[in-house]
Amino acid sequence: PDPEELANAIHCLAILGRYQGDRSDVPELRAQLAPEQPYMVRVTAAFSLAILLTRSLPAEAIDLLLETVQYP
Repeated sequence: PDPEELANAIHCLAILGRYQGDRSDVPELRAQLAPEQPYMVRVTAAFSLAILLTRSLPAEAIDLLLETVQYP
């Protein structure tokens, strides 16, 4: 799929998951953090994990979000 479309779908899943209290997409979102994924998809997955997991955000997602803020 197109990276932009995938990023939009990931974001929607996170919003719905948060609303429903459903964390079943977390493993797939973590997989989208992989370096071989497009940058847009990785950043959206990290933000989506933050939406779903709040304080229990995985280190790789935190690192990616910090990198995004420090080096836009």
